[in-house]
Amino acid sequence: MSLESLLSLFALLFGLIVGSFLNALIYRLPREINIAYPRSSCTSCKKIIPWYENIPVFSYIFLRGKCSECGAKISWSYPAVELACGLFALFIAPSSLNNNELLSFFFYFSVFCCFVVHFIVDLKHQILPDSVNLYLACLFLVYGFFTTPWTHWLIGAALGFGFPLIVSWVFYQLKGQVGLGGGISSSTVHLDYILVL
Repeated sequence: MSLESLLSLFALLFGLIVGSFLNALIYRLPREINIAYPRSSCTSCKKIIPWYENIPVFSYIFLRGKCSECGAKISWSYPAVELACGLFALFIAPSSLNNNELLSFFFYFSVFCCFVVHFIVDLKHQILPDSVNLYLACLFLVYGFFTTPWTHWLIGAALGFGFPLIVSWVFYQLKGQVGLGGGISSSTVHLDYILVL
């Protein structure tokens, strides 16, 4: 088997495993549950899920989408997240062990994972976890440090923080109230700042 094929296989398996971890984040972050403890359990009967029932995608198929203990339906989002992460990792898998390729792979895959968490959490709870926004900001800062000229960072910072402030000021002058707020959560604004970077 060639190196490229091995890297593709690794990327697929890595993506599936990370997708399984993201499912834990998606469930625990909105409920403010520790992400490391306790072990994953059925949301209905609270049975601890054994490792062989926690294999990405395959366990869902084997269990036919139901808890082995109480028969409660397992959400479609679990295999969907795992499969999406696995396929995306496979799609952007590096073709060699070149440092730039590996850095790009882990950066783009990590960003994708953050948006998957945001999408599902927002879909179910209408919130965007600030902890994910903070992780995103760190990702962009580290990646940008290695790949982007400092002048681009200055322009991005000016646009990201200056433009919303100007819009808010103009809105305040016209309407007598702050423009950013109301139906827009602080987490959404934080995410907008990060994306401009």
